[in-house]
Amino acid sequence: MKKKQLILSLAIGVIGNIVQAQEWSVTLNGGPQGLDYHVYNEKTTLKTGGKIGVGYTYFFHPNWSLVTGAEFSLFRNTIRLNNEIPRTYQVDSEGDVFEYRIQTKGYQEKSRFYGVSIPLMIQYHTKGTTQFYINAGGQIVFPFSQKSTINISEIKTSGYYEDLNVELTNLPHHGFGTLTDWKTENSVKLKTGFALSAVTGVSFKLSEKVRLYTGVYVDYGLNDMVKPVSANSPLIKYEAERITQLANGVLSSSNMIDQSKLLAYGIQVRFGFGKPKSQSIAPPPIEKVNLEEEVYPSVIELQKEPIKEEILELKPLSDSDKKELEKPFVFDNLGNTTISVDQQHQLSRIAELLKKYDWHSIRITGHTCNIGTEDRNLQVGMERAQAVANYLIENGIKTEKIEIHSKGETFPLYPNTNNTSRQKNRRVEIDLKE
Repeated sequence: MKKKQLILSLAIGVIGNIVQAQEWSVTLNGGPQGLDYHVYNEKTTLKTGGKIGVGYTYFFHPNWSLVTGAEFSLFRNTIRLNNEIPRTYQVDSEGDVFEYRIQTKGYQEKSRFYGVSIPLMIQYHTKGTTQFYINAGGQIVFPFSQKSTINISEIKTSGYYEDLNVELTNLPHHGFGTLTDWKTENSVKLKTGFALSAVTGVSFKLSEKVRLYTGVYVDYGLNDMVKPVSANSPLIKYEAERITQLANGVLSSSNMIDQSKLLAYGIQVRFGFGKPKSQSIAPPPIEKVNLEEEVYPSVIELQKEPIKEEILELKPLSDSDKKELEKPFVFDNLGNTTISVDQQHQLSRIAELLKKYDWHSIRITGHTCNIGTEDRNLQVGMERAQAVANYLIENGIKTEKIEIHSKGETFPLYPNTNNTSRQKNRRVEIDLKE
């Protein structure tokens, strides 16, 4: 009975310390916050956003505490363009491939999205009525409701056909022409973001159970939050029978942005409610007991049998599977970099083989025929290799085990003397390193 009283007294003391050590808080942040990216040497402008959240602080030391909670945020960006947009290859109503060209004047895109974040930070604070504090840690951001509004003073679309060396400019019924004072909207699905976070400032004691924290904050993203898009995704969509009224926007266009990491900074105000830990609570006095009279039951340590974990042993690829893996992928049309349905089946089979067998890495190389400039062919070859790599990554192959290269027109399989041979030279090859 006296032993139980001792355990109960210790438990009351521990719980009392924990109750005293907690602080609940309400946080308000304000400042520029959004996605940080560059477009053709033009940097996006972060617009003023906000954050409101609730938090919990656990004081485990007179100068140290753990801070967490949940926050709701608004992120905003604006980008302006006044130049020619990167060219992509599209297919017209007759099935012919052409180079899709876009020029804009007064292009302005405003985007915003909301996010729910969960921070986890260590806080150091001095003692006294007025305290200096600094927080450091990270947070996870779950984005939703992304939306972009696009306004363009003037937009011109045209199509350049390499085989004919002709550029079509004013054919509205073929999707080429000029529009003025154009406005549209679109949305993009964003990935979960991870960011480093820091806060520093001064806190003031308002009452025995209320403390005001004032300071500055910064959140720096660690990963790109915009999902990869098709290599032939233009800023302004192409429609074969009319001048388009649809837009992908900067975030949904290929080769437009260099990164899409979260960035936020500004002023933070936090109100803390609770009584931080000031002193230990002594357990209630207990009667002195004679340990010699106490009888303690023996403790038997249970031995658990070790769990045998079955490890899948990977084997080298067979000759037939290796031959199937290294079979070239042929891109039929000039400038095409999109994975076809048949190629998807072939790539899915390759992904299964790579997961089944033991291998070191793969080298993916893109090739073209000799139509077009050398620089353009190197670019198309790289886009084809990247498209194959993206599909394998989406199907479970690790990014660090893939190398991508482009040879352009320099290594043809067949002489570029006719359309059939040129078509066979538009390919992607996979080389396996075991």
